[in-house]
Amino acid sequence: MHKIPGVISALIISLFSSSIALCEPADTNKSPVTIGGIFCLTGEVASGCNAIREGAEVALDEINRAGGINGRPLRFDIQDSHFNPREAHTLAKRFSANPEVKGVLISGIVETKSAAAPLERAKIPYLTLWDSAPEIEALGDYSFGIGPWLPATYELAAEFVFNRLNARRVAVIATNAEWSLGVAKGFKDKFQELGGASISYEEINPSDSDFRSLLTRVIRGNPEAIYAPITAHTIPFFKQLKQLGYAGKVITSDNITDQVIAQSDGALEGVMQTMASDPDNPEALHLKRLYKERFAKEPLMMVFHSWGYDGVRLMAHALKEHDLTGTPVRDCLLQIKRFSGATGEITFSEEGSWRSPLKVFEVRDGKLRIRD
Repeated sequence: MHKIPGVISALIISLFSSSIALCEPADTNKSPVTIGGIFCLTGEVASGCNAIREGAEVALDEINRAGGINGRPLRFDIQDSHFNPREAHTLAKRFSANPEVKGVLISGIVETKSAAAPLERAKIPYLTLWDSAPEIEALGDYSFGIGPWLPATYELAAEFVFNRLNARRVAVIATNAEWSLGVAKGFKDKFQELGGASISYEEINPSDSDFRSLLTRVIRGNPEAIYAPITAHTIPFFKQLKQLGYAGKVITSDNITDQVIAQSDGALEGVMQTMASDPDNPEALHLKRLYKERFAKEPLMMVFHSWGYDGVRLMAHALKEHDLTGTPVRDCLLQIKRFSGATGEITFSEEGSWRSPLKVFEVRDGKLRIRD
């Protein structure tokens, strides 16, 4: 695969060039090429999943305006899993039984673990957008992921806190949910391996919104830093932490967006987070423009929009290669190297993961800025 340039005209040529004029819209009279979507559009993480959906819709529009898959329209059949593993499994069985479905995009690891078995049996490649982890790789030969590489998420955070912030005593607070628990425990182990001490470890229920008693207890332990990769009720958590007067450093992972910052009334100022994408790279800026044209509003959850946008484009790229060469869609995905995405330059490993490089960002003057 060739690297896709950052400029828009070159991007369209690289992704969608063929013997027909792809500057024309896809022919809607031709049979569509279908991909499925298993997204948690309702439930406790619905805001993030709907932001992913919006990015996916932007990509779908762009692809079909540019000619679709060799003149055939790309169709994206998005279904709501309700953040329910049983429903995700049911949807995967439905997609697996439909020979028109050539690939499936899945919002996160909870749905992927439940959906994997029927998709593997049907040999349909599926791409997890919000997560990337050894657990996802182990699900089978057709499993892919482009979200933050889980080991890198906690390793970078631990190394940054220990080496850059010079903290030696930390408190760890996690939401009782799979991703949050995974990175929190990984951070704790890595930080102790570096020579630091985790003086407290707390788990909170996703339904909790009053954290004052827990935070008071944590602050009394006098941690030099708090690692809090929480995934629910983020704004109340940081508001209450600030109200209680904690003066140490705080770091989280991939949860802070422009929307959260705007709604936090300054409570996030100075908070740091590891993040898998730079919201100001050229492809992200292109996505911002397309998003504003389509939805007539500012994109306030760019990391999430970018996962949806890149997921559809990656699958479309593989489908085009499959259509032209007959190579299985799975193999076309595995061959993708240095794909210029809104989340960064994407290359799949042999195991099907994009082990995305992460950076540390800090909220300064109400904006996420790369930490020097």
